[in-house]
Amino acid sequence: MDLSKIGYFLTAAETLNFTQAAERCHISQTTMSKYISGLERELNCILFTRTHRTVRLTPAGERFYIGIRGILLSYRALCEELVRDVGKELRIGIVATDYIDIAVLRSFEEETPDIRLFFRYDEKARMLQELQDRRVDALIAPDVLEIGGRDLCRLPILRIDEDLVCSRQLLETCGSLVRVIESTSFITKTDSTAYHSACRRMLRRHLGADFSDVLQVQSFAEQLMNLGMSRGFALIPSGTAANTETLAAFPMREIYSETAELIYRESHVPDALRRLIRFVSVRTDEKIDEKKE
Repeated sequence: MDLSKIGYFLTAAETLNFTQAAERCHISQTTMSKYISGLERELNCILFTRTHRTVRLTPAGERFYIGIRGILLSYRALCEELVRDVGKELRIGIVATDYIDIAVLRSFEEETPDIRLFFRYDEKARMLQELQDRRVDALIAPDVLEIGGRDLCRLPILRIDEDLVCSRQLLETCGSLVRVIESTSFITKTDSTAYHSACRRMLRRHLGADFSDVLQVQSFAEQLMNLGMSRGFALIPSGTAANTETLAAFPMREIYSETAELIYRESHVPDALRRLIRFVSVRTDEKIDEKKE
């Protein structure tokens, strides 16, 4: 059986139309029909029932579709995994509450040109599934998102200092930063209740203020627009929204910061990931030594 052509059967099974399936596979209908007939002879069973107007999967065809589709997905995943295992690729999932500039990744890529880094961005649950399915080799996420699970290891890679940002007009209207927090919405890009709770605890502890509403947005640009429209306040990595004519930024470095972590499965550490872990660990040790001196 030629796995490179099994897509012909899968397409035919999904469209239930040999003409459409042939068009999608960029082959002639005659070639499609010959392939299906040959596959049925090879398997010694009928996969499709055909009439002048309809094509349907037989019970054997449905069983073969489910089984061979899973085999093909596993085959492709294995091929991708083997490529990464020999040190050519490293796929990292990014789960971030805000934009973060991870300089250590740039340094790693510059110093290990034989390894190509690829990034995928999505929310926490989907990225965890990607990690479980080995579609990504590791995740990078802030510690406040509290990503948990069996077989997971964590390595701190970056401290993220935060600024509390709101519009100058809103600050003037409310009269104080505490009133801004208590009377407006927390503007954030994440729906993580763990993150919201961590921010609430921090603000109560250090500023004696709490917020009741959360305004979730989809992008940093949307976050800045809502800030400029005086619709609330946000916690943003320091330097990404500096003091301007319209926005006021209050450094929170002394009372609040996040840590970006490299999260990976102990049972799946391909060579490229192992080299990244070693690289980050050495850099972290060097910074600790510098502070001691």
